[in-house]
Order: sequence, then C-alpha cells, then structure tokens
Amino acid sequence: SNRLMKTFYIVPGAPTTADAQPGPFLLGRLRRVAELYRKAPGPIVLSGGAIATYGSAAVDTEAAIAVRWLRREAPFIAEQHLLLETQAADTFQNAFNARVVLTSAG
Repeated sequence: SNRLMKTFYIVPGAPTTADAQPGPFLLGRLRRVAELYRKAPGPIVLSGGAIATYGSAAVDTEAAIAVRWLRREAPFIAEQHLLLETQAADTFQNAFNARVVLTSAG
C-alpha cells in the first residue's frame, strides 16, 4: 500500500516549575515545535503524565502545562492540532501512547 507521509510532532514531557510553567527543557521543546509548526503545520502530541506537585497540591500534568503554554504563546497553532497524552510516566510510554493518540486522531 502507498501511504502518504504526514507531518506530526511529539513533545515528550519534562519537569515544570513551581508556578506550573514549563521548565527549561520543556520550554525549549515547546519553542522549537512552535517554530517547526509555522513551516509545516501538523498534529502535535504533548505527552507527559507526570503530575506536577508543589507542597501537598497536585497542580497538573506536564502535558496540560505544555498545552496551556502553547495556547498562550503560539496562538497560530490550530486547536485541533493540540493532542494531549496524559498517561505516560517514562520515555517508552511517551512513544507508545503518542502512537495511540495519533492513530485515534486520524
């Protein structure tokens, strides 16, 4: 079968800051994916199920923090291209679950 190649992006989670913002590694990934998206739009899987916890309060997953940053800082990204994967706890799960998310999104 002849499959067409589609552009898509996977942004693995990384630690966040105490005020529920992307940490340096995640911030770098988000800036880069926004730059790449401008040149070639496609679905972006924001992966990372680690719960950012500060004190005794669970704030949110890395993926949710990442998508909020992109909505605020890169509003040119189409909402339907922002796909969350909030279950992964490690790199292997990031890759496996991202495939599931992309397959179900079409």
